[in-house]
Amino acid sequence: MMDLFEIVSNRPLEELRDGPMHCPFCQSDEVAEVMTSKTLVGYSGEDFNHWHTYCVCLACNERFCRESKGPRNVWYTQKDGTVLEGVPCCFESYKYKCLKCGGVVERYYTDLEGKPVVFTTISNVDGEWVKQYKTFYRCNDCGYGGETEEDYYEGDMTNWRKSDAP
Repeated sequence: MMDLFEIVSNRPLEELRDGPMHCPFCQSDEVAEVMTSKTLVGYSGEDFNHWHTYCVCLACNERFCRESKGPRNVWYTQKDGTVLEGVPCCFESYKYKCLKCGGVVERYYTDLEGKPVVFTTISNVDGEWVKQYKTFYRCNDCGYGGETEEDYYEGDMTNWRKSDAP
């Protein structure tokens, strides 16, 4: 098994969801919000909905989306799912940057025998929930990557709930 961070060069940002935004292309803080949406997951206490804030940079005119889940996990993406900065902590499909060659890394799944699958399932076996699939991240350019235990980066969500972050 490999860790996601052994495969991709993307790293979590130290940025709060409610903190200032910047352009991931030119680093300008002159950013206009075009639209914001979020999932409607119920919660009590901290908001762990997935937020999408669509933006345009007033300095370089590039468009991007600032996404967040939880108060401390922020990442920036393009419309095609390419991660520009940060690391997503959501099940959606994203395009990461390969640690070895800089190419595009994507996630895919197989069943337990290694056949590609589109949908994943878990089964209750003797009272335990067991994945009936394997998760892989692999570079489309150089082939680097492998099986990972987790489907996606989950951040430090348990510690976020205990933190005194806004």
